[in-house]
Amino acid sequence: TGRMFLIVMQPALTIHIVCSRKQISHRISEMKNKLYLIMLLCSWQSAALAAPGDNQFGRWSQVFNWPIIPIHASVLPNGKVYSWGTTQQGIQSAQFTYDIWNPAAGFGAHQLLPNTTGVDTFCSGASLMPSGNVIAAGGDTRNPINNGIHATTVFESSTQRLLPKPAMTFARWYPTTITLPSGETLIHGGRDQPGQPMHTPEIFVNGTVRPLWNAANEAITSDAEGKWYYPRDFVAPNGRVFGMSGNQMYFLDWAGNGGTQLAGNLPDKTRSHTSTAVMYRPGKIFQAGGTSYGDTQALGSQQAVSVDVTSGWPQVTPLPDMRRRRVWANSTVLPTGNVFVSGGSAYENKLIDPALMAEMWSADTHQFRDLRPAALARMYHSISLLLKDGSVLTGGGGAPGPLTNLNAEIYYPPYLFDGNGNFAPRPVLGNFNPNMGYGTVQEIPFSNAVGVSRVTFVRLGSVTHSFDTGQRFIEGGFQQVGNRVRITFPLSRNNAPPGFYYVFIFNKLGVPSVAKIFGLEAAPVPAG
Repeated sequence: TGRMFLIVMQPALTIHIVCSRKQISHRISEMKNKLYLIMLLCSWQSAALAAPGDNQFGRWSQVFNWPIIPIHASVLPNGKVYSWGTTQQGIQSAQFTYDIWNPAAGFGAHQLLPNTTGVDTFCSGASLMPSGNVIAAGGDTRNPINNGIHATTVFESSTQRLLPKPAMTFARWYPTTITLPSGETLIHGGRDQPGQPMHTPEIFVNGTVRPLWNAANEAITSDAEGKWYYPRDFVAPNGRVFGMSGNQMYFLDWAGNGGTQLAGNLPDKTRSHTSTAVMYRPGKIFQAGGTSYGDTQALGSQQAVSVDVTSGWPQVTPLPDMRRRRVWANSTVLPTGNVFVSGGSAYENKLIDPALMAEMWSADTHQFRDLRPAALARMYHSISLLLKDGSVLTGGGGAPGPLTNLNAEIYYPPYLFDGNGNFAPRPVLGNFNPNMGYGTVQEIPFSNAVGVSRVTFVRLGSVTHSFDTGQRFIEGGFQQVGNRVRITFPLSRNNAPPGFYYVFIFNKLGVPSVAKIFGLEAAPVPAG
């Protein structure tokens, strides 16, 4: 048997529900021919048991508790997850506490720590820097709420302390931060107060902040369509920053005083405000879902596109539609280079047709396919992060929301299972020097596999509001030499900006190893 959660939003219903491991049947008698919302969620305590088809559809863990709603989350160089966003009651505020979770120690291995800075980092822009620390730019004023602040804070991974840093020139709420090829951090977008978007980007480096005065552009971060709202920025193969805000595409130059260049528009139904995007190959971006800005009655989109900037100019290719409408979904690139899409709903932050069913987009065939449904709806303020064992952490949602999700689930993708639904034997990558420069070649022992079929790199993620500012995927060059594999690590700082990455090796059956974490022109990787 399982646990049954039933939410009925209208009492004028007659409902008969039988819930078992093998079947769910329900009969609903609607009155007045109106659409009433019913959400039935069955979360099996036996989720970890083997089941046929797991090697095709994957498997979800049980739902487990999280001390806060993880609105923001980053994977750290030691493999732990740093998250923040609400109080322990699920109320909007990151002023008081933050959480460190150790996946290797189990679902309950949380350490809730006090925020001693006095800064509310709710709805800040965050990313993992090459220093191994996490910057959070901006946040919330608290009185009144939902206005921007000038503050920057840095979470110091080695001490697990949150530290105040010099203020930005501009107050920001909902900005984006990404690591540049120089190792510096770009801070872009956000707003001060309603109707006051921030047009001028800034650069954070060595504890100082400098504006890019010539990169101010109202067309990119205007109030129309909420273009200031977490711009979807990526380092392109030519070293420029390519971005999408609303339906506007653009390039941003970050040297000197900076500059911008408009680069056309996205299709109307894949707008970046409530959509999701991730770089699945160098210079190639998966962008999907979303809805009209500010219209909570608008139906969400199933549309997806691939945006290719490898030529130096965006080429937008329509993809097949996702299998369901998703507003506030999350997209996560996997060790295979395919994209895992989860969460969202048909209408903005409403329990109307919530997208419980996860789906996979193939980077090779460009097709979507259904996986298995999660137990809980995850919409606005939810997260999704790739963990070093190749599984995906999904969590949060709420503040505000129809659900207050002080919890998380883990999705185990099909590549982790054999045909009987058991966890497949995995290759093991041996130890190596994880601190390196570009183009480093290392010969590393491996075991528990006859041979190596593939090597891939995935940058560690930092996610909030349907956008992971850290993730990107790179195919690795390799040569097998007996029971060792000679790996050529990333060559280009444009394709692989300085920072921390997973390296996975695959056996001949397509099963990946547990990743090792390495740093490119970064602080030393913690041992263990």
